Parts: sequence; structure tokens; C-alpha cells
Amino acid sequence: MPKHPSVHHVSFNALAEQYGAQFFKAALARYALLISNPDLTHAQLEHLSVYDKIGYNDVDSNGVVDCSVTINAVYAKPGKTDQRSKHVPSRFETVLVNGRNGALSGVTGHCIARVRVVLSLHERARQSLFPPAKVAGVPIHLAYVEWFDPFTTAEDPHRMYMYWIRTAALLVAPIAPHLTEHIWAGILKEAKSVQLARWPEPSKPVDKTIVETGAYMRTTVKTIRDAETSLLKKIQKGNNGQGAAKTRSKFPEWQDACMQAVKDAYDEKANKVDDAKVREILAQKGLIKDKRAMPFIQLLKKRMAEFGAQTAFRRGLPFPESEMLTHFLPYLKKSLNLVVTDVMFVDEALEREGPGYSKAIIETS
Repeated sequence: MPKHPSVHHVSFNALAEQYGAQFFKAALARYALLISNPDLTHAQLEHLSVYDKIGYNDVDSNGVVDCSVTINAVYAKPGKTDQRSKHVPSRFETVLVNGRNGALSGVTGHCIARVRVVLSLHERARQSLFPPAKVAGVPIHLAYVEWFDPFTTAEDPHRMYMYWIRTAALLVAPIAPHLTEHIWAGILKEAKSVQLARWPEPSKPVDKTIVETGAYMRTTVKTIRDAETSLLKKIQKGNNGQGAAKTRSKFPEWQDACMQAVKDAYDEKANKVDDAKVREILAQKGLIKDKRAMPFIQLLKKRMAEFGAQTAFRRGLPFPESEMLTHFLPYLKKSLNLVVTDVMFVDEALEREGPGYSKAIIETS
């Protein structure tokens, strides 16, 4: 070995990102555990008992716990295929965690986390992992969670979070009366029952741009996941950790033809589209059997109903798409487990060569 290291003070994160040692921390912990406890078996060391949910009990406004009543549960379940070969999606729920010094109301001392695994260790593993004097104080059940960013301030001076909790409680009250009654009395400190409160009313009209932005984000994630699933079924390989979000500077010709067909069949006075005329025009243009045409027209008619015909015909999004995708990339990168991400126009992508820039994939995306 060389006399001196090539690089000093390399972090675990750098080992994962630059050297590809994704599981170095786990491997080092396993090695240290085996050195100190060579008699541990593979089953004791690397197998856990896992639970799909955590139930929690009813707590009254005075903080008294009723262990006989389970009012709800937090789920941490991976996706699976049921007996009918139907896919059951995963369910990893988000919780508000009291960091031992939090109060019954407010956010001071609390953090938000997503529960990934609820587990219990083998008894011999517990004895080996923790000092004898500390074993008795270690909970039998543990949870592995992903922490979200901490609250920036101890209390919201505008009390916006309380407004959100109040509105959410009123909306959920018809289907979860016991839980919302606890929130109403214990957190919001309301004197009367939630069942006597008035239904919440919006203070101003809904901002359709924000709604459209949220729908675009969800659709983009679903589209990428569906495309990846379809591709993996074909090549039977894992994710290569690369992704590119592509936007168009112009629309495909078949979409322009469908758009023009709807425009020609639209009666502005009646605010209605003549479907028979649309089919006639599509037949003339040779698009009537195109499987892409009718779903596109149905989506266009839905946008006409939501935003008006003229707005739908302009086809532009109510926000800058490329800018939105750029801000959205960190979420895409984390949720889809990507290493490399990029945003570009379709024309720019077509000019490139190499993996991920197949003309057939780009043109059909």
C-alpha cells in the first residue's frame, strides 16, 4: 500500500456519490458488529421482524390514554401483488413526531417524518447491539423514518398551520368523528363539539394556476414511473439512475390536426362541440383510427369545460413549463431514485446521441 492516502477526510456521502459505494455505511456497521460479536448468525444479524402498521390509542383533552380504543393507524407497507395478480400500491405514511419535549398543541419540539419500516430486533441482536446497562431502556419496537426539513420557526406568527388544521378537521369530521373531536378539543382548544361547527367556506376563488401546476407535477411523476415500468419489463434490468425531462417548442402535427378539428366543430354561441363533425373531420384527415386522437380530444374538451374554449385552444400552460420542471427536478430526482437529471427541449434532445436519446422514444414521449 502507498505510504500516504490519496485523499484525506472523504465523507460517507462522497463515497456514495463519487466512488459508487452506496452501501458503505451499512457494510462498515456490519463488519464492526461481526468483529465484536463473531457468534452472531446470518439470520440474527440480517433478518428482522417487520410490522405493516402502528396503531395508536384514544387520548382525551387531559392527556389520559385509553389503551382499549385504537382510533387510527400509521401504515408502512411495500407494494405487492395480491391473489388475483392485481398490484397493490405501497403505503408509507407521514407522521408528526414528538421529540420528547413537544407540547400537546403547537409545533415546538415536533418534526415531520415518513415511516418506512416498523420493526423489532432479535433478542440476541439487541443484547449485542446495545450495552447491558442500556438494553432495558431500548424499545422492543423501532421505526426507521425519513426526516423532513425541520420547522423554520417555533410558532407561525400568522397561525396559518392552525387555520389548515381547523379546515382539515372540519372536512374529515363526517368520516372520522372521534379523531377530529380529539383535534378540535385537544389541539384547537375549542369549547364546543366539532359537530356543531359550520362547514368551511373558501375566502377567495380557487387559483386554477396552482391547481394546474399540482396536476402537472403528479402527471409528470406518474408518466415517468409508467414509462420506466414498461421499459424494465422489456429489458429486465434495473434503473440506470438517469432521467431527462423534455419539453416541446412546438406541438406534434397530429395534435395540431385534432385541435383544428375541434375548433372547426365548435359552436361558440351554444358553447358546444359537435362530436359527429369532429369524427367526420378526423376521418377526412386519416386520424379516425389513430389511438392517440380521441383521448387527446377528450382531454381538450375537459380543459374547455374548466378554463373556457379560448384558453384551451391557445394550448399554453398557465405557467412556464421549462422553469417549472427546473424547480421540480430535486423532487423528481429523489422520488424516482435518479442520479442524473436534466431539462431540455425535444428538438435539443433529438440532436444528441447516446443512451436516453433514442429518436423513437423521444418522438413518442
